Amino acid sequence: KNQAQEEYDKLTEQHKEIEKRLALEMLPIKKYDKKNCTVEIKQAVGGKESALFAEWLMEAYENFTERKGWDWETEKMVMDDDGKGVKNSTFRIVGEGAYRYFKHESGVHKVQRVPETEKRGRIHSSTAVVIVMPEIPFEFSLDEKDIKKEIFRSSGPGGQHVNKTESAIRLTHIPTKITASIQDERCQHANLEKAHSVLRERVYMHEIRKEREKTSSERKSQMGNGELNERIRTYNWPQDRITDHRIGKSLFGLNTLQQGD
Repeated sequence: KNQAQEEYDKLTEQHKEIEKRLALEMLPIKKYDKKNCTVEIKQAVGGKESALFAEWLMEAYENFTERKGWDWETEKMVMDDDGKGVKNSTFRIVGEGAYRYFKHESGVHKVQRVPETEKRGRIHSSTAVVIVMPEIPFEFSLDEKDIKKEIFRSSGPGGQHVNKTESAIRLTHIPTKITASIQDERCQHANLEKAHSVLRERVYMHEIRKEREKTSSERKSQMGNGELNERIRTYNWPQDRITDHRIGKSLFGLNTLQQGD
């Protein structure tokens, strides 16, 4: 009897899981779901551990992208000072429906594990922030009369590499007050081009958020500041468990997840 009950409970749980997956597949395709997307991963709370976790997330996303047969294009990569761990990375995923899969990754991801440098075996909590943006349609553009341009001198450490000319650019979209500042390049024209691209992307995301707010059934994405209490998902290393706090669901198998499954 006990064995039959265990088998029944197991099948019931599997049935519930299948129902959830079917419900997800039957959801209507949103306006931007079929788009390619850009994913940014940023180090947040936790110093070195946060950078290592950000790199782990990036590898998991890259493996998932490969399994889906999509293309992965690295746009920006800032490693930690010793070359281990990621401070900030941005990559583009090209594949039909990429945004539909990745949009749910936006938010604060929290990791709980014992750092390699921890001698007492204590578990530390760190976070990384993930931001996912759909590809901007070619037809979306900004009116130049709505953009305020400011030119200033790049700031940074002293030495021969200091930018002696005013080549840094700050653009402000007057209607929304959204800004974009770029000083990566020594050439003013290159910085202006980058700033235009960033501003266009930010204003576009602003428009998306406004549209989402009109729909009561869909909450606006919460990017957060990387704080521990803002987490959407927790990765617990000692228990090999992943918990999604938005749906109250836990799964096991961190290594399987990292391999893109």
